[in-house]
Amino acid sequence: MRGAVLLMACVMPLLCWQLAGGTRQRLIRRPHRVPRAKHSAPEMTEVKAHFPEVTFEQVRDVLKHHGKKGSVIDVREPQELIDDGRVKGFINVPLQDVQEAFGMHPEDFKNRYESEKPDPKKDVIFSCRSGRRALIAAEKLEELGTYQRIKVYAGSFQDWFLHNGEFTQGLDNNPKATGDAKKKEKKEKKESDDEEEAAEDGDN
Repeated sequence: MRGAVLLMACVMPLLCWQLAGGTRQRLIRRPHRVPRAKHSAPEMTEVKAHFPEVTFEQVRDVLKHHGKKGSVIDVREPQELIDDGRVKGFINVPLQDVQEAFGMHPEDFKNRYESEKPDPKKDVIFSCRSGRRALIAAEKLEELGTYQRIKVYAGSFQDWFLHNGEFTQGLDNNPKATGDAKKKEKKEKKESDDEEEAAEDGDN
């Protein structure tokens, strides 16, 4: 009996040490994992919710009416338009120029950007490369307090590209459409004119 007690006294410390070592090993091999947040970048989500977002089809519709429904402002840098591509009908106003540009007299705006200044009573849609700068531009314009119908093309040029939207690359600021593109442009312009004539007849 005494021998058994002595044996247990010798074995128990060893078992306790192994148990402690095994636990330590398990802790090392299986570190605590921090669960991922369910909602990332809440600041960006709040900004997105603040401005209505438009789709590829809605942007195409605005362009088809040649400024009569609103304007699309591309806030990328001019070099980006040369390298990546520009969309005919988008007005290029770099992000850092937004507040200055929209504070200009209409004639000064036209001379600088070769386009009519957007009408405060119509939609102003901001676009960039992926949508981030478009959101910033929308906030900048809102700060002026003169435009209320501010929207954002969330996917911007990347979305336009994925939808096979027409665009051109290079230095030519006003490329001429050829072939099927030219026919399509004429058809869209005629449809737009017909819609306006029908609306005017209805009013009369």
